[in-house]
Amino acid sequence: MVLFSFVCHRAVFDAQRIMAIFSRSCYTISMLVVLGYVLLSIGAQYPTRTFAALDQACDGNKYFAGSEFERNLKRVLYYLANNGSNFGFYTFQYGRSPNRVFGLLQCRGDTTPAECRNCSQNAGIEIRETCPEATGAIVWYDQCFLRYQSKNFILGITSESYVGFICDNLVAPNPEAYRSAIKDLIQSLATKASVRSSRGFAFGQINADPFNQTIYGIVQCLQLSSVNCSKCVSDAISRTPKTCFTKSGGEVLSSSCRIRFGRDKFYDPQFSSQQITSVQKPSSYSKEKTPRKMTLKLVIILAVLGVALLGSVIWLLKFTTGSKMNEAPFLKTVTDDEEEAHENTGHAFSQQERIFFKLKTLKLATRNFEEQNKIGEGGFGPVYKGILEDGREIAVKKLSVKSKQGKTEFMNEVKIVAKIQHRNLVKLLGCCASGMEKLLVYEYMPNNSLDKILFDPERCRILDWQKRFNIILGVARGLLYLHEDSQPRIIHRDIKAGNILLDQNLNPKISDFGMARLIRGDNTQLKTRIAGTYGYMAPEYAMMGQLSVKVDVFSFGVLILEILSGRKNTDLNLPREMQILLQWAWGLYSRGQALDIMDSTLGDLMCPEEQVLRCIHIGLLCAQADPTARPPMSSIFLMLSSNSIALPTPTIPGFVRVTQTEESLAFNRKAAAGLSRTSAASSSTSSHSPLVPSSRNDVSITQVEGR
Repeated sequence: MVLFSFVCHRAVFDAQRIMAIFSRSCYTISMLVVLGYVLLSIGAQYPTRTFAALDQACDGNKYFAGSEFERNLKRVLYYLANNGSNFGFYTFQYGRSPNRVFGLLQCRGDTTPAECRNCSQNAGIEIRETCPEATGAIVWYDQCFLRYQSKNFILGITSESYVGFICDNLVAPNPEAYRSAIKDLIQSLATKASVRSSRGFAFGQINADPFNQTIYGIVQCLQLSSVNCSKCVSDAISRTPKTCFTKSGGEVLSSSCRIRFGRDKFYDPQFSSQQITSVQKPSSYSKEKTPRKMTLKLVIILAVLGVALLGSVIWLLKFTTGSKMNEAPFLKTVTDDEEEAHENTGHAFSQQERIFFKLKTLKLATRNFEEQNKIGEGGFGPVYKGILEDGREIAVKKLSVKSKQGKTEFMNEVKIVAKIQHRNLVKLLGCCASGMEKLLVYEYMPNNSLDKILFDPERCRILDWQKRFNIILGVARGLLYLHEDSQPRIIHRDIKAGNILLDQNLNPKISDFGMARLIRGDNTQLKTRIAGTYGYMAPEYAMMGQLSVKVDVFSFGVLILEILSGRKNTDLNLPREMQILLQWAWGLYSRGQALDIMDSTLGDLMCPEEQVLRCIHIGLLCAQADPTARPPMSSIFLMLSSNSIALPTPTIPGFVRVTQTEESLAFNRKAAAGLSRTSAASSSTSSHSPLVPSSRNDVSITQVEGR
């Protein structure tokens, strides 16, 4: 009886709790419905603008599908859509001739950034659908204008450019009076739009006597100094049929300006040209407006009710069953523009690549993180090889409980690597965060990290000269993308041989972004805590915490010398004069014996001496003590790619002490290179000179330890 009483009491208690939760859910749904109706009522007074193309024009020339021109076009449309909304006007060009693409986007002066972004994204899709494989195209929307071309049209727009028009052509009682009033209004607006402060946009109204009819109009011209707004408007009017300028209204679309007029006020004069206006389109554009509004209302109401009902069900399940959803997979959202941008680097997202992994999936793939599947260990924790159910090989990086890195580094790596895609950057397939477990899932690199091969006396023989040069070039290409082409730009902070992974063809990929930093805006130099690996850190960063892209350049210079010499940046088992790689390499370079830096295993192979010397020279340029003397990655990549570019004389590397003998040898090398004694002596007092006597402080920071 006691047990039966307890069961009944428990059942009644659970029923009461469920009813209370259900009543609260009903109340919440009711409030949401009321709120949705209020919002819809407000929205009815301020209708949302639709995005339908007004007109388009296509170039007769064609490009081939999958060609370099198409990849450049995708990149241009991606950047126009993502950056144009911030300014309302944006130009971008990408690629090399003859496949270079020039693009331009301009939004109407009274659109909001959100409207501009939506319009530009629709325009990017519309222009490729209506003009497939065309090397040039233009599309006009009510809110924006988009154009691309294989030729540089941006600074060469003339009055002979395309002109189109949209008119109802309804007959007016006195067409000449209307035509004269419209032209007067448009010409006056063109004069206002020509003023720099107006940013090419002006609106206004005029009365068409003797009918006392008010006509409203706008004029917008491209914000380019080479385009005369008044001249463009005059040419557009002269090439438009007279029957277009009637009281019914119309629109004239030119390659460098646009005109719109009509009896209905489609803007609100109380707002400035940079603010959103309440738009009521002319009758020719407002057909079937009421059914569309009713459909939109119905969709929003149903969506609100569906979300509220789903939330209530989940809430009930959570409180009644106490089940947890820590290991539920979450889809990673990828926009169409991001997918198109990633295709430019030869990468496309698959459905399996869009997920966060379940912990049990990774345990099954790695056989519960079996020790035999362990392929390495770093500052983050151990790395295991795994095989998914579909046969894909993966590398699972597991956050160690003892690791100095934690949630911040884990989230930092997920956030950064998920945004970037490049053939020389390791690909993040997903991640898992379940309870105390935090794991990152990468593509598997069969040849592991560069240091495992480069510093192995036997395995290093597979790295002939061409393979080593390709690794140097690939790492340079990846850093160039991080520093200049990714949005936002990224400083890696830990470039070293252990973070360069090699695929089956020994192609390099930069990994480990746990300590990477984003650069936003004009922040070219940051002050931050020191994190990295001794021996690769630039002096200004290791000693003062000054962080810039030149820190990665210094690390890359050390990496180049390691690849060329086949030895670590610091090795205490070597003779004293050879223990520090930079000190040893600088001494050989100063004595004219730079080729002695080359790995002895390359001695039996055919190595182009000029190319080897050039790489040594570039490595020393990157490792200079003065960060302002180090070249940017764009210049470094050009130096590596072309033998015709002259190289500047390197100055003293970081953490290197120069002896008197090395000073005189360096002086003689400058003199032999054609420099006068006066210039050499004057440069010896500069912070950029290799002849600067170093401090006699014996304190060394060559401490060998992991992050």
